[in-house]
Amino acid sequence: ERSSYGLKEVARAYGIAAEDRIELPRDEMARLLRDDPDRVRRYAQQDVLETERLAELVTATEFYQTQMVPDNYGAVAVGGAGEKINAILIRAYLHAGYGLPTPPTPRSYAGGYTDVRATGVPERIVKADVESLYPSIMLADGIHPATDTLGCFLPALRELTHRRLDAKARARRADGAERQYWDGLQSSFKVLINSFYGYLGAPGMHFNDPEAAGRVTARGRQIVQQIAEEMERTGSKVIEIDTDGVYFVPPEGVEGQEAEERYVERIGATLPQGIRLAFDGRYKAMVSLKTKNYVLLGYDGRKVFKGASLRSRADEPYGRAFLSDAIDLLLAGRRDEIGALYRRYVADLRAGRIGIRELARRERVTEKTFASAAKQRLADVAASVSVGEYVSVYERADGRLGLADDWERNGRDTNVDYYVEKLHKFASRLSEAFEGDFDRIVPRPSALRAEVAGQLDLFAE
Repeated sequence: ERSSYGLKEVARAYGIAAEDRIELPRDEMARLLRDDPDRVRRYAQQDVLETERLAELVTATEFYQTQMVPDNYGAVAVGGAGEKINAILIRAYLHAGYGLPTPPTPRSYAGGYTDVRATGVPERIVKADVESLYPSIMLADGIHPATDTLGCFLPALRELTHRRLDAKARARRADGAERQYWDGLQSSFKVLINSFYGYLGAPGMHFNDPEAAGRVTARGRQIVQQIAEEMERTGSKVIEIDTDGVYFVPPEGVEGQEAEERYVERIGATLPQGIRLAFDGRYKAMVSLKTKNYVLLGYDGRKVFKGASLRSRADEPYGRAFLSDAIDLLLAGRRDEIGALYRRYVADLRAGRIGIRELARRERVTEKTFASAAKQRLADVAASVSVGEYVSVYERADGRLGLADDWERNGRDTNVDYYVEKLHKFASRLSEAFEGDFDRIVPRPSALRAEVAGQLDLFAE
């Protein structure tokens, strides 16, 4: 998960950015174009090249879907997955001379099973994942929309599944451009296949069926809990269950990837026919916090962040930096040092050593900005900003918001207490990893002030 989906960060993440990548501040572009036009041109060229490379990576799926879905490339690229399944089914019905059913009234139903069974920083993590869980259940149990009188739904799903398996096999045997072709094709099939379940529960679709969708998720909950129970029965420690996969610490004696893969195969052999459990990765350690919020540390040192509590574009940069530093300490087994890290950040905030660009947050100006009483503070500083644009704002000492660009003119009037309290809130997102010691290691700002006051009293004596 990325904290930003801007071109430059995404290009860096995918390794397609130039080594000499030029980055220029957008608000100074006009001046830079006058003073250094060659540098601006080079910057623009790098933007274009990165866009081309990124397109090669991310647009293949939609390109090949256009060969299956009765719509043009532009519509397929921006259309929802359910709309694509709807179009495929409508084409089949109209081609056969059949009318279309009226979409049934939507209703709620229970979703997938998720659970965190252990928090902290466990090591030697393995993930096992049921391949295409919901589509597999639909095929194995024959679950389809009640209104599909022509019987197109399951045959279409089965055919797409066969085609994907064939494309995957061809990709494994091919090289170069041919491999890219088959891999792009199988990815396109995968997206469509995994959309069949979502289509069942989506409102407004001609063949949706919430009752059938509920049967799929109920069966999915049974299967994933069966997997977890079998793992625990055979000596594994289950960390997290997430709809169609399980993170776990394998039993003692199951060491190395080959042994882990064999273990997952043994667990998979206990599942119903048509349900395939696959080895889906191994990690040196994991910061387990709450459902769908965790960090994985690969054996190559790379980290994977999952969950908005750990990576959110709405967070101030200083908070993201603190979380990153604290997570590094947790993964290194140096949990108690987070207390010193926290105190250093507090001291830097109070001494004004953290700059405004690290404190300011980005806010998008929308029509609601000027119509909602809850957004009045933002409206006051965004009066001259167009709807749809972003502004960088900070908390002023008098309770108002200020533009980051006006910080110097405003006398650097930062609401320091606000940012110290916010720092504690950032740290609290990791509290589950402290095994009950969080308040001791990371005291609240009020307790920290009392602690400092007590130290000063000692000096006074």
